[in-house]
Amino acid sequence: MSGVMKNALDWLSRPYRNSPIKGKAVLTFTASSAYTGGVRAQAQLNETISAVEAIRVAFPQIAVALSHTKISNGVFNDEKTIEFMLEGVGSLMDLIEKI
Repeated sequence: MSGVMKNALDWLSRPYRNSPIKGKAVLTFTASSAYTGGVRAQAQLNETISAVEAIRVAFPQIAVALSHTKISNGVFNDEKTIEFMLEGVGSLMDLIEKI
């Protein structure tokens, strides 16, 4: 996970056990130009999200591999990945309605 993301989550985790994201629904995803799509960064992100007591959406890991091949003229153009991400967003919205 990048230092910038970690620092942002550190700030959002304050005050301890009473942070503004405690109990909030969260969907995480990563993208990388590598074949792995940033799965190690996502694992660290999910661990941190759990530590600050946010609620992670129960959805398969969204990790966009070879992201540089899926963007054309600044637009993400991989329909299969877009559909999968939108399913994740749907699961996030369902969780938000429940909590």
